[in-house]
Amino acid sequence: MSIFSRHPVTRGAMHRARFRAMALGALMAGAGVTRANQPAPPPHEEPSDARAQVYSRFVLPTLDGTDRIALSDFRGRPVLVVHFAAGHAASREALLDWHKKSAALVKAHKLWLLPIAHDHYADRVRVLASAHRITEPIAHDVLNLTGARHLPRLVYVPRKGAPREVAGNEDFDNLLIMLGRGKPIEPAAIAEEDREQLPETRVTRRAARDAPGPEQLLAHADALVLAGKPPQIDEAIEFYRQLASQEPARAEALLRLGIAYRMRFDRPQRQPGDLAAAIDAWAAAARLDKECDALRLRLVPFLPTGKGPAPYEWLRKANATGSHARLDIEPLPVETGDKIAANDEAVPDAGEAAPEDHTAVRIETAQHTWRVNKADHVTVIVAFIPDAADGFGWATKQGPTVRLEKPPAGELDIAEQSYAVRYVTWPAVGGPAWPGAESDAEEAVAESDSRDGRSREGEEEEEGAEPHARSPGERVSHTNVYDEPPASRPRLVRFHLTLPAGKRARGMSLHGTATYSLVRGEGPAQAFRQSFEIELR
Repeated sequence: MSIFSRHPVTRGAMHRARFRAMALGALMAGAGVTRANQPAPPPHEEPSDARAQVYSRFVLPTLDGTDRIALSDFRGRPVLVVHFAAGHAASREALLDWHKKSAALVKAHKLWLLPIAHDHYADRVRVLASAHRITEPIAHDVLNLTGARHLPRLVYVPRKGAPREVAGNEDFDNLLIMLGRGKPIEPAAIAEEDREQLPETRVTRRAARDAPGPEQLLAHADALVLAGKPPQIDEAIEFYRQLASQEPARAEALLRLGIAYRMRFDRPQRQPGDLAAAIDAWAAAARLDKECDALRLRLVPFLPTGKGPAPYEWLRKANATGSHARLDIEPLPVETGDKIAANDEAVPDAGEAAPEDHTAVRIETAQHTWRVNKADHVTVIVAFIPDAADGFGWATKQGPTVRLEKPPAGELDIAEQSYAVRYVTWPAVGGPAWPGAESDAEEAVAESDSRDGRSREGEEEEEGAEPHARSPGERVSHTNVYDEPPASRPRLVRFHLTLPAGKRARGMSLHGTATYSLVRGEGPAQAFRQSFEIELR
């Protein structure tokens, strides 16, 4: 039995999320993931050779990108590696429970705890760490490079010997008893030049160019995403696409392709169709792999809300406490339906008189369709993107008010979400960025140095120069940098459409009208409206 199904803290969270899990199973089954007439395997059943698949090394960026964390940083010390996601209820509760139970050993230098977060956005994890006073450095594995199939996952790395999975609560308790009998360990200092580095893109690019096999293409694309500057994300997308064309059945390449597309969509360098491309890549990955929780986290926005809490429902309580008043919080694009006026409800009066707009805000749509019991279920996300290049921005924190005409067939299910998920920009929480070191990281971000869409590393390789030395506080990864004013960021609205049995969504059209308030430069706020059409596929 999986370690997580027996966890006493997570049992309630798993029960509350049952509706969401059932909907996710239906989504993946409708995407063709399960074979006909064959029951799906248990969602958290570990393979029999799970222990043989435990990693021996990894290097990942910290949440703020100013440093990296390698498993080799902890050599000579017993380490518990906790794989979790702040948006995954079971693993979030397990992290807090394991952190509490191991606190005495960590304080006595008999054990080290290394949490690894698998969320797409690191800011959610930083809220969790701040709210629960988790001071250990947290690594961010946005690409699932550690290969965590199911969350939570607990791996024990002894002082000597190979890492192994912790096989349940009893194994975990026995491990703590054994470590408690040991002596405190004084870690040896590790010189900066002796620490493992994130992969250098100039090295992986050369390998991919000289021997363009699948593994070389994947390694280079991964290195580009970890570096994370806009030109590098562009290049990573091309390499992931090349790999997906060579091996169309490789789910990890499709998962990471979707992640790269979503990263670019969340930045000023976004290109038309990025959001739809991300969703299509994740849907294709879902047809190949239905058990990876890293993929499940990306598919959550395409599920009905159900009766359980949303993945980041806990953020409302965390942000409302007085201890977090010092945090600087900004809005981030969020899939929300709380501003939709559906069916026969009237658009607000201000919208009726607002002039028509077709240039200040670009509207893009992304959708995913799955079939359950011969009925089509469609999730649609509508993105409203202001023309920041022409000086337009949102005048208020509220998203557009959207009115959808009643569909010719089917039921429109509004995805209610009464709060906005936030993007947090305060300094990293906790102690040193890596064991035995002092963190002098700065929040300032070095601007991307590129010409003609080429990264700095690519230019240095072509010129034969050595890569420049990193100055103190300079980021080693720009994966979590969203350097765009809140007024310029896209606003997203999500809704679900359920069709009667036998009715297909392909070819149907939905019509809607959006009303929003914009400013241009230092000018006054002005209300606009825009009609749009969504052709289902």
